[in-house]
Amino acid sequence: MVCRNFTKEETVIVSFLLRAAKKDDFYISNFISETQCSDMKDGGMGSLHFMPRGQMVANDDREFGYEMSACHFMDEDGVLVCVALYADSVGLPFELDVWKVDFSPLIRMPNEESELILDAMLP
Repeated sequence: MVCRNFTKEETVIVSFLLRAAKKDDFYISNFISETQCSDMKDGGMGSLHFMPRGQMVANDDREFGYEMSACHFMDEDGVLVCVALYADSVGLPFELDVWKVDFSPLIRMPNEESELILDAMLP
């Protein structure tokens, strides 16, 4: 998996979900500027693995921790897309899980937060 910078649309979703996880603008700005991502093998649905900037390949040493926040949106074809931001075992953002409910490839990620609907967190 090759690392790359976030796209504008990925930045919108990640920022939205970090804000929903009670992270402030300073944290979000630093995370976006100091982090790269790699595409996960998910059939083109858009899931991402995060790693520190400058790391050339995904580091698989980190372990899954918990869901930080989640949202959903409708793709251009009217199919629901569910998105979850997961933390690693020490609480740092780990990956963005994108799941189009019919398992088809994602057509378009939203480029505005107004297209995203925050999911309620369970107690």
